[in-house]
Amino acid sequence: MNNPNMEIVADENIPFAREAFGQFGTVRLVPGRQICRRDLERAGALVVRSVTHVNSQLLDGTPVRFVGTATIGTEHLAHGWLRQQGIAVADAAGCNSRSVAEYLVATLMELRRLGTLAIPGGTIGVIGVGRIGSLVASMATALGLRVVPHDPPRSQHDGFPATTLQQALDCDAATLHVPLVTQGAHPTAHLLNAARLRMLKPRSTLINTSRGGVVELPELIAGLRNGVFKAIVDVWEGEPEIPIDLATNATLITPHIAGYSLEGKLRGTEMMANALGAFVGKENRWRMEEHLPPVAEAIAIPEGLVGLDAVEHCVRKAFNIRTDDANIRALLNLDADQRRSGFDALRKGYRARREFPAFTVAPPADAATAALLAALGFTVLGLPVG
Repeated sequence: MNNPNMEIVADENIPFAREAFGQFGTVRLVPGRQICRRDLERAGALVVRSVTHVNSQLLDGTPVRFVGTATIGTEHLAHGWLRQQGIAVADAAGCNSRSVAEYLVATLMELRRLGTLAIPGGTIGVIGVGRIGSLVASMATALGLRVVPHDPPRSQHDGFPATTLQQALDCDAATLHVPLVTQGAHPTAHLLNAARLRMLKPRSTLINTSRGGVVELPELIAGLRNGVFKAIVDVWEGEPEIPIDLATNATLITPHIAGYSLEGKLRGTEMMANALGAFVGKENRWRMEEHLPPVAEAIAIPEGLVGLDAVEHCVRKAFNIRTDDANIRALLNLDADQRRSGFDALRKGYRARREFPAFTVAPPADAATAALLAALGFTVLGLPVG
């Protein structure tokens, strides 16, 4: 399909959407939560994020023949109906895996600072070991944590540990990296219900960057109020609603930005441009590397800081998660409408957070520190290549 006049409707929050998709047709940008059938009356392609539900109610009777989502999650797409209609579908699986894994590293450094997680020597359950979970497990291992992976679909294959959910939850920290699945052999909707939340190790920390609906909210709040366990929350059931009782009782909260590194977002745009190009039979010429600004200066490690103290310093320089926590907590005293609009505004106006490989680090005092920083992805000056 090669139609230079094709109209492409895209979420206005997809960075460089007009530039990247404009090579294939005329781009019209619309707020993601407001995209409706009327916007699609002349559209041949639709590119969304997870805030737009794409189903028969939205598309029936429209000329849309291509749907792309610049996200790794796809539960907002009605796959069965789209397939029946012969509508091409593309996603951006893997675009922000590093971004989410680095968010986890930032949270682990905060837990270490608070004295609630021993690094090295502690344990972390990784629930869902796909692209993101695998990278999280690798980085956690590099930090000196013992990883307990849990992934029932993967455990059916040789070589992957057949650990139970209870084993993964009985750790000093447990982190969720599963899609939101409501049907099939391995549903994840409310995976952590009351009974399973009771499996959490006392005073451990549950980290959720997957989907809010993976955890039953009332039971989660009750556990936090009673001090049974702690939580770090990036995703919220019913976004942009912010459940006040959850927000005020969690250790760290952020507005669904774990995967919001600049590289992650631009990688999603490029993947959508590639998919659009394949759909219309035209090569994509937009490249994310051309739109990444340089990082101004190398991170200097203060004299005397070595090992994990030096790593914590570098991680905070690259990604100070406390900034995001403070920004969303500033919304909690507002009324419900202001909280909802504030949540979306924090995401839309999110800073250009760079991934660890974009940062150069001045040579650390010892080789072990340099190797650890390199294992996390930092570009360490003076480190031999290979």
